[in-house]
Amino acid sequence: MYDISSDSFRRAKRLYDYKLYSFKQVRTFSKYAWKTSKELSVKYGGSRLAFWVDMMWCNLRYGAMHCQDYVEFEFFRRSGRDRDNYITMRRYYKLIKQLDKDTFFNLIDKASVYKQYAQYIKRDWLLVDAQTTDEMIDGFVKKHGRVIVKPVSNDKGNGIYAIEDNDLKASELLKENRVSQTFLVEEICKNCSELSAINPSSLNTVRVFTMVNAAGDVDIFAVFLRCGCGYTVIDNWCAGGVGYPVDAKTGVVCGPGSDKNGAQYIIHPGTEIIMPGFKIPRYDEIVRLSKEIIGQNKKIVYAGLDFAVLQDRIELIEINFPAGYELIQTWDSCGKFDRFKHLYH
Repeated sequence: MYDISSDSFRRAKRLYDYKLYSFKQVRTFSKYAWKTSKELSVKYGGSRLAFWVDMMWCNLRYGAMHCQDYVEFEFFRRSGRDRDNYITMRRYYKLIKQLDKDTFFNLIDKASVYKQYAQYIKRDWLLVDAQTTDEMIDGFVKKHGRVIVKPVSNDKGNGIYAIEDNDLKASELLKENRVSQTFLVEEICKNCSELSAINPSSLNTVRVFTMVNAAGDVDIFAVFLRCGCGYTVIDNWCAGGVGYPVDAKTGVVCGPGSDKNGAQYIIHPGTEIIMPGFKIPRYDEIVRLSKEIIGQNKKIVYAGLDFAVLQDRIELIEINFPAGYELIQTWDSCGKFDRFKHLYH
């Protein structure tokens, strides 16, 4: 039924069947909440016990079943009404249970996405699993000189690294791990000059959040330009990158960016480029492709499409289904649950 790897299937099943309520979860959360409450008390003042009690309440009442929800969304500053308009972890997992199961399982595997949307993916890639020979791996790396390795089922940039043609240690690690995990080895894409200037070591991508509205139309829900920092090869917000909000109509960066820790940036760290006012090249084409891709299967009700703007084309990097819930709510400190209610049934 599903043309995906076994590790992708296990991850999809784990997410789809995730228990929204359990005594074990609350007990584990209580332990981490007690630790986090100390950090909040030191940073902001106030009673550690009061923070802990409030975190427990937000878990039970609003679904903030991860301490990071409480901290990132600054629930300690918010009224009950504001808190109730945030997509929290429990609400996110509940959303997963509303998704079309076949679509969700088939899109959680990156290789499956590459096969389904091959017309939008022009870069060379190789699926590496237990059946892939050493010669196939060595030949692919030698052909391209430097490649990117991605686990097919991970998210948030986890497990991604680069291999050079002469990097025997990294190559051997891939060969050892292919027995227990499936990987994609890809030709490296190079940004157009405008995006490369922001951070040359990473592929800086445009994340387009799409939503199929109640009328069945594809909306561009939000857009962010994601840029790596320093010498990283990835731009993921959860892996130390900076996400800059983009005006969805014009494709222009419209405010300061933020990292996972909440620090804000008008000037991109490392290259000193002033980001507000930056126009994403070929933005109209990105919008057209986003609506075209989701329009082919409107069961993809809420997604994050990642595009790279290369010197000669737009390249689809991946489809995240469903897209994350943190970045769309932290950049403007505004909950978005009211925009999602039609997706729950």
